[in-house]
Amino acid sequence: MLSVPPTLAGPSRSPGKSERRRRLLIDHRLQSVMLGALVIMEITILALALTYLYSRFSAITEANLFRIHGADRPGLLPAFLKELGLVILVMSLANTAALLVAHYLWRIHLRRVLGDFCGRLSLVTALDLRPHHDKIRFRHPLVATAEQWRQREAARVAALGVEIGRLEAPGPDAESRSQLLRRLRRCKQLLEED
Repeated sequence: MLSVPPTLAGPSRSPGKSERRRRLLIDHRLQSVMLGALVIMEITILALALTYLYSRFSAITEANLFRIHGADRPGLLPAFLKELGLVILVMSLANTAALLVAHYLWRIHLRRVLGDFCGRLSLVTALDLRPHHDKIRFRHPLVATAEQWRQREAARVAALGVEIGRLEAPGPDAESRSQLLRRLRRCKQLLEED
């Protein structure tokens, strides 16, 4: 994890809501799979609920069809509401369980991606731009982008090292001074690249 020295971080007050940076990670591949699974689960739950309600409502209607012979029986509405309440409760529990599973899977995914990403950033923070034995546990576009950036920085530093190595003390003639100026401009250009 990157840390900023206290002297550079400014006052140690907690940032206000408007000052906080909002960090979002969008992983279309995983999120589309999770969304597809959620839609399939919801369709299945709804089909099962409708089948159950149809069955129960039919049974309740059949039981109360000849109500004239049983005046002491409760009405249809309380029986229907009881079955509907049961279905709503079961659907709510199933959806809550699905949300908890999705949250757990998303947290695991985030930890894997951000762990590799922070590992790449810690190499750059330590100014270690050498090629490394890649121990990326989990391939993700965010980690690949960080690695490509680190490789570009390594190439830029190598090119800067070559240009600095070419610098010589200027001779008495104007040509060697102009060559020195060209090399210095090239060094400046390499330092200013993004």
